[in-house]
Amino acid sequence: MPIDPISATLLSNGRVLIVAGSEYDADNNSFGYGGYRTAIWDPTGTQGNSISIQNVTYDVFCSGTAVLPDGRPLIVGGTQANVYGTGDNRASIFNPVTNQFPQSESMANGRWYATATSLGDGRIAAFSGADPGGAINKTVEIYNLASAGVGWSSPTTVPFTPPLYPRMELLPNNTVFFTGQGYGVTTHSWIFNPSSGNWQQSASTTSNRMYGSAVILPLLPPKYTPRIMNFGGGNPATPSTEIIDLSATSPGWSSGPNMSTGRIQMNAVILPNGKVLAEGGSVNNESPDTPGKHADLYAPTSNTFSSGGTAAYSRLYHSTALLLPDATVMSLGSNPGSGGYEPAIEIYTPAYLYNAQDQLIVSRPAITSTPVGVLGYGAPFTINYTSSNGISSAVLMRPGSVTHAFNMEQRLVGLCGPAPQPSCGPGGGTLTLTTPPNGNIAPPGYYMLFLLDSAGVPSKAQFIQLSLHPTTPPSATISSPASNLTIVAGSSVNFGTTSSAFQYSWIFPGGSPATSTLQNPGPVIFNTPGIYFVSLTAIDQFGNTDPNPPTRRVAVVTGNPDFMIGVPWAHYVFPGQSATFKVTITPTRGFNSPVTLGVENPSGFPTGVSSGGFNPPQIVGGGTSILTMNTTSAAVPYAVSLTVTGTSGSIEHVGSTTLLISLAYPINLTA
Repeated sequence: MPIDPISATLLSNGRVLIVAGSEYDADNNSFGYGGYRTAIWDPTGTQGNSISIQNVTYDVFCSGTAVLPDGRPLIVGGTQANVYGTGDNRASIFNPVTNQFPQSESMANGRWYATATSLGDGRIAAFSGADPGGAINKTVEIYNLASAGVGWSSPTTVPFTPPLYPRMELLPNNTVFFTGQGYGVTTHSWIFNPSSGNWQQSASTTSNRMYGSAVILPLLPPKYTPRIMNFGGGNPATPSTEIIDLSATSPGWSSGPNMSTGRIQMNAVILPNGKVLAEGGSVNNESPDTPGKHADLYAPTSNTFSSGGTAAYSRLYHSTALLLPDATVMSLGSNPGSGGYEPAIEIYTPAYLYNAQDQLIVSRPAITSTPVGVLGYGAPFTINYTSSNGISSAVLMRPGSVTHAFNMEQRLVGLCGPAPQPSCGPGGGTLTLTTPPNGNIAPPGYYMLFLLDSAGVPSKAQFIQLSLHPTTPPSATISSPASNLTIVAGSSVNFGTTSSAFQYSWIFPGGSPATSTLQNPGPVIFNTPGIYFVSLTAIDQFGNTDPNPPTRRVAVVTGNPDFMIGVPWAHYVFPGQSATFKVTITPTRGFNSPVTLGVENPSGFPTGVSSGGFNPPQIVGGGTSILTMNTTSAAVPYAVSLTVTGTSGSIEHVGSTTLLISLAYPINLTA
């Protein structure tokens, strides 16, 4: 992985969004548009073509992410440039179609290390995080994409000091449960009512579970009993777990079975068979140990752990793990105390994909057709499938979004299975199912549909979408301006659309005004140099939104002659090979001076890596130059951050890219 995978979100197209920002990486300290990085990874691709790097306009380092009903991730907060630990109030929405990150409306205050939680009505709540002064943000704000021009609700106060990244879970009764994990000043769990903004104190819990994990256990019909499980945490870490049944008259935490080792900075992943994979972490924070490489599997039906296999790499701070559509689990990243990160990717293949001879199962159930379009709640739908065995269960799995040992999105919702669940029927290649009864059980959005046969073997997933109002979403285009543009600071741009919609939501980052609900907002002034992505979201009368909103890139520059520098994304080499990068200098406002090029790694190039220089080393006005990076057989697998500098007198601009040396193919774990 060419960037530090601090946050990972599974998209409805099967790809994985990596959000890193400035990263926790000593080799990437070039702040600004070129230094705030994200990546898109296709787990089905090969190492050379499956990862692309994107830049964002502000530092989304240690943000929180939840996914909107239309399938676009909302990235909440981040840190202010050059000042770690101080929260940024901006939020962005990633578009999986265009791979762009247009901003949404901004929050009232900054949040760094915030949790984002999807609610049953499609809104997303932001909890905790550090504010611009570094103090804990003791408010809740709720984002509603359909609230054109407003976006975020007025903040409501939290009656206790929450930890950073609080573990929050939506319950079937439309409340949100805080597990009590972390290092805030409360020793209790709490329940938040998003309708009223009120909090209610719940059961007391262990208070030293810092950077342990938590999951909501499978929600199965007909009762969808909400049970939450806490795993590990603390420093040194505990192997203990706790479980609470929130359907009880007086809920209380009870001890669960111990894991095989204490785990801080672990990951907990729900599998399609309802088991929970507890993997990674260590007893002492940011200190690799062998026991942490041994995974555990929790079975809710028996309330026991069993061995889950052994990983090749320690996964510590900033590691991530997600269930993939093929029913395997990806394991990424790790920041040991040295400050570098682990680039190797591992794929965990659970035991349900092996036969008795320890060979991968070839014949799996296969979903051959699903309904076209969006599904409502409590609605019957029919799928077709092939399977050599009968179908024992069908489940919906919400795609995960994980950072800092907590998955903010994952949940399993049963559709059919063993009694008292609805029966999966007699078989025959057709299965009629019913969607969950409401969004509190399964928040609006995309889900992976898995079938499991009588041997417990899962199919590959097919994505379906649940909506409160299952209609065709609206769409719009931007008619003015007709294309992206570059303007001088202080200039205005006229914006408008010929598209018809019930509501219009324009977002003008860096502009005045910052938002508009008019069809044709007219002139918008941009006073501050920078790169801004203006977006227009069409909204229908039901609150459904355009899943692919149009944007315009507005580059605002100073009034003096200047230039821009462009560098390509990462290149891959094996030791002994060379890589070339095409560097482009683009003049603005009549710039025609020489630009001298240079390349460096802030920590120095590692052994076996050197620069072959630029050809040509200097460009007059504008043009291209080829940078050559050389490696020898002594080079070791590493993601080498490169800072490319263009200097002309007092003007200097930088671009960032990465030289990836022999990035390993995924390594299967044994089950």
